[in-house]
Amino acid sequence: MTTAQAIKQELVLKAPRSKVWQALTTPEGWTGWFSDGVEGDFQVGSTLTLDFGDNTLCYGLVVEREELESFAYKWHPGEDCAIDKYPDDQMTTVRFSLEDHADGTLVKMVETGFENIPIERRPMCVENNTTGWKWELGELAHFVDQDIRQSLAGYKIVRERTYKTSPEALWDLVATPGGMKKWWVKDVDGDFTKGELAMLHFEHEGKKISGPLRVVESKRPEVFSFLSQPGAVSSTYDEFNESQATTTTFTIIPTPGGAHLKVVESGYDNVPKPGRIDTMLGNSDGWTQVMGMIEKAVD
Repeated sequence: MTTAQAIKQELVLKAPRSKVWQALTTPEGWTGWFSDGVEGDFQVGSTLTLDFGDNTLCYGLVVEREELESFAYKWHPGEDCAIDKYPDDQMTTVRFSLEDHADGTLVKMVETGFENIPIERRPMCVENNTTGWKWELGELAHFVDQDIRQSLAGYKIVRERTYKTSPEALWDLVATPGGMKKWWVKDVDGDFTKGELAMLHFEHEGKKISGPLRVVESKRPEVFSFLSQPGAVSSTYDEFNESQATTTTFTIIPTPGGAHLKVVESGYDNVPKPGRIDTMLGNSDGWTQVMGMIEKAVD
């Protein structure tokens, strides 16, 4: 929810307060879901240096810390968040509050103080941080609920899981048209020849969706990689725009008694900003579901 001068979000995490608190107030926890790197001791009065990749450094000033209850910091909102870019009186305050819940821990996040931002910058700051917090809190849920760490590079989704099957069998599931039709897509036009376009056809909530991909690497049974345009919107071969495509790579690694699959979708910096965060958030949830679908297909 967003008001004129505040962004408010709530989520229930399936974890005790102690685990959520660790994710919010330690460098190890912070980099599991938020910034790629952080320096600072998370104590009141300290300065946190936040590294979001791509030479983007932001700063947070810790203003509140009540053990297992609340944690708050001030910063410059929006994409331009260097601490010396704007005066300190133009900062907003981000506060996380924790409460017990029947299913674990209720987290309330509130960002206030947008009235401090000059009117010419204010709408963009509110818009950027509203969509940004949707993405970041989704990453927090993945990290705390499922112990899935974020990628250590910007504009990238990473999911990993080990399956009780052989690398060859896993390859047949994730890197061939016939395999994909067993668990993911309704149909495929094309044979996944390197350099060629193929069309994937899906059915989702009663809707038919189609989208092309171009295979860029196929090394059986180790690596399968393709370009595609993310988002659940039907498109044709003629509408395929590689300059706005992401790259999805399936890497299969043999393990004792099974095979480990690492899925990386990178290149979201190619996706136009309007809708970029929402698309990343949707695909982040989507790839988590995909890993489970593969598990069922293996069984």
